[in-house]
Amino acid sequence: MGVRVRISFRARPAFSTEKAKHKVALNAIKAVYLPDFGYAAYLLFQQCSDIEKTREMNSFSAKLYVNKNRIKKNGCVSLYIQVIVDRKHVEVPLKIEWPFTKVDIEKGEIIPRQRKDPDHQEFSLMIETERNKFWQIAKHFRLIEKHFDLDDIIKEAGSFERRRDLVKYFDSRIKELRKTLKREDQTLRHYKVTKSRIEEFHPGVKITQVNSDWLESFAIWLKTEYKNGPNMVWTRIKDVKSFLEAACKDSIVVNPDFRKYKNKQPTTDPTYLDEDELRSLMKLIKSGTLRDDEVRDGNAFLFSCFTGLRISDLKRVNDSWIVNNELHFTPHKTRKINKTVKIPLIPLAQEYISNYKDSFQLPSDQKFNARLKKLAGKAGIKKNISAKVGRHTFATQAAISGIPVQVVSKLLGHSNLQTTMIYVHIADRIKELEMQKLQNAFCRTLTVVSA
Repeated sequence: MGVRVRISFRARPAFSTEKAKHKVALNAIKAVYLPDFGYAAYLLFQQCSDIEKTREMNSFSAKLYVNKNRIKKNGCVSLYIQVIVDRKHVEVPLKIEWPFTKVDIEKGEIIPRQRKDPDHQEFSLMIETERNKFWQIAKHFRLIEKHFDLDDIIKEAGSFERRRDLVKYFDSRIKELRKTLKREDQTLRHYKVTKSRIEEFHPGVKITQVNSDWLESFAIWLKTEYKNGPNMVWTRIKDVKSFLEAACKDSIVVNPDFRKYKNKQPTTDPTYLDEDELRSLMKLIKSGTLRDDEVRDGNAFLFSCFTGLRISDLKRVNDSWIVNNELHFTPHKTRKINKTVKIPLIPLAQEYISNYKDSFQLPSDQKFNARLKKLAGKAGIKKNISAKVGRHTFATQAAISGIPVQVVSKLLGHSNLQTTMIYVHIADRIKELEMQKLQNAFCRTLTVVSA
């Protein structure tokens, strides 16, 4: 048994009563025919629903426009893109002048002024690019099923390039972070370096071009061109992916394929100083052979080795933090949660801060790290030393000394115990090596006795 359903309506109803009738018809199909006639009726209902959605969309156009009443003495007119949304319009200047008689408004194009006109191709491309920009914006609103008006289109046009160009989006996002989130200077510097690497690797790359293959190529380029190690490559890729996720939240169209690229963080042990290396550096600082700024930076680093302070806190520490032989402070990195950390000051640590009541007055992170590398070289330390090595040294030596992991975690201000466990694992491996040395010594002794 067949059922024939006929519904007629105008493509664009002039009165709200027509829309109401159409919706009543849709509801009638849904209520009466879907339960009894299954898929065929469903298709009919779906088709009518799609038509209804189309009817409810904004009317939109973007076309070439000139003002016939403003022809200049030389016969030229200024060219505009006229954007119309629901009968409201605005004329966006193109900053191009062209002879009025050489403008075809019907076709929306300009005609060459002469044979082999040197400007025609370039200006035509500019017109088409600008017109296409507004159509792309309208298309984006329709894809996300968002109702828009003329103001929305114009506002979006102002940030159109930012929404398309990855480097420009990095620029605008960094500015927003600096103003609103007040991110760490170090974090912003990382973002800026990542942006410059992208610009060098793929100038003008669009956000939609970044997929898993692009990220893999970028990672390989970082390794070969800049000799970046696993950690640095991981950081650069992490930055790109986090900015793409932010773009997605901003309703910017991205290629979801980028999420397929698995950016696993390298599992390398943090660098730290052992007891012999600490002694060598302490001896150098007290040798009297260094400049005052070298002594200051060396003292600050050693203070970090005995307290576990991050560089952001090492720059801020002063005499007011010391309460009953303890450091009482809110770490700069986790200042938003306003959690106070208390670190006991052993006499050795007090020795390195006693001459710096106000603060260490440290230079920039880059200069500080460069100076630490020179100090390490003078002390005969072959490891790659930076500010964070002080914190790693404190945590590792605390774990080796047998301080419970919960206590070490609290001293470091970690919110997750797993973050602290890496130092415990290092301490366990060191103890195993020391036991192996003892085993070897026993073996040598037994060999001598048996001989």
